[in-house]
Amino acid sequence: MRITKYILKIFIHNLFIFKPFFYAYNIYLKNSSKNNFRSSNYIKSTINTVNEHIRPTVDKLINKKSNIKILDVGCGPDIFINIYLYFIYKNKIKQVMTDRINELNRISYINNFKYLYKSNIKNEIDNFFLNNKFFTKKFSSDKLVDKYDLIYSVYVIEHFNDKEINFFLDNIKSKSEYYIFVMDFADTYFIDKWLDESDKYKFQYLKYSNFLWNIINNKFIYQSRMRINDYKKLFMQKGFEIIDFKRCNSICEEKNDEYFTKNDFNIKYYNKKFHKYSNIDMFTYKGVFVLKDKDA
Repeated sequence: MRITKYILKIFIHNLFIFKPFFYAYNIYLKNSSKNNFRSSNYIKSTINTVNEHIRPTVDKLINKKSNIKILDVGCGPDIFINIYLYFIYKNKIKQVMTDRINELNRISYINNFKYLYKSNIKNEIDNFFLNNKFFTKKFSSDKLVDKYDLIYSVYVIEHFNDKEINFFLDNIKSKSEYYIFVMDFADTYFIDKWLDESDKYKFQYLKYSNFLWNIINNKFIYQSRMRINDYKKLFMQKGFEIIDFKRCNSICEEKNDEYFTKNDFNIKYYNKKFHKYSNIDMFTYKGVFVLKDKDA
């Protein structure tokens, strides 16, 4: 059944490359409140991501300045992070939220605000939009002009192909002092059991040859198969200093290297291309990079 769903997802995502299907997908998002508010486990994971991996840098910046400007290179419908940051900092931060989808779903905002607020939801929503802006942007191809105190993305840049990631890093260079990238290294097509950390399909996409993977992969939800060390090398080549790096489990809790050596993933099952990596680098679920711009 999971393999059937896997094939179906590949087929549907390839249809989204064509504009009529992509527009239909937008309509679906705008009219599906359930699809725009995630499970309680997902919300817990998101809160943990913000508290453990984003707030320390935001707090450091606010201690130096009373107000800071943040760019979220992100996914529009998945807006709980933006609202949770607003819930914590209110008008101390100004957020610019970006996505390739034309507009955020107001129903999604209301549902997310209901999760955090018991009353005055309309007032909070109005204040949120007064201090935080959303733009349709794709910074893997659209030029970034403004400067920010912090640029971050959560589960985004691992969906950039080689050309896009190089453009993106050149694009954001010198546009901020700090950068945070939270990355998911698991196979996007097998997220139905994302809490199961011994799921044999979690790294399914590493077993294919380059030729076969290029057929399976698609432009709508492209999955890079770069591993942690590949990103470390690329960040340093582009002139960023890695000031912090954490390996995390499925719900973005920091774990040490020994945690990942206990997982029963047989490296012989995967493509020879990836045998150059250690089991830890190959099978880490999530990684959090905090970078500083050497030229800022």
